[in-house]
Amino acid sequence: MKKKRTRLSADERRKQIVSVATELFSKKGFHGTKTREISQAGNVSEAMIFRLFETKEKLYAAIVESQLDEYVVSFPSDQAAKKDDYGVFYSIARSILLKGENTTLYRLLMYSVLEEGKLADIYLKNPKLPIKDFINYIQQRIEDNAFKQMNSCLVASSFVGACVHYIIGKRMLEITCGVDEISAAVTLLFLQGLQK
Repeated sequence: MKKKRTRLSADERRKQIVSVATELFSKKGFHGTKTREISQAGNVSEAMIFRLFETKEKLYAAIVESQLDEYVVSFPSDQAAKKDDYGVFYSIARSILLKGENTTLYRLLMYSVLEEGKLADIYLKNPKLPIKDFINYIQQRIEDNAFKQMNSCLVASSFVGACVHYIIGKRMLEITCGVDEISAAVTLLFLQGLQK
């Protein structure tokens, strides 16, 4: 007796294609991955991919959405309301480091930045990414005269970059510190340089 194939719903098919494309984009980058490869790996036609996503860029945007849904770092609003600088920076560092096991997200982001600026914008302009809240918090603390006069965007991106660097370094340099120790160290290093 022949097994009856079940047909996937459009939503299930979208998730399947996003899953396959995520794996390929994270290994080969946006330009290095062809829709033909995605269709073969996902056992779907290229026409189906374009029917569901219209363009390769929209498929990439769907991948970003799925990654951010799963791995986004939330902004610590409670600590920010109390102007608890250590709490804000520590919470962000800890969240980034705990979610750092998702190397797929970091590979996709690195490829986005290296290959084409507009792909990185898909990440950076996503409202789920709390970087703008962090930048605004830093700017407010500068205006409160609690932090030195600095570019708040540069401070926020440097802090996030330092956390990501520890994720990479942990693998490459075999750093044995725990998440809490690294979070505290990065937080103290930055706050000592920022606070008046």
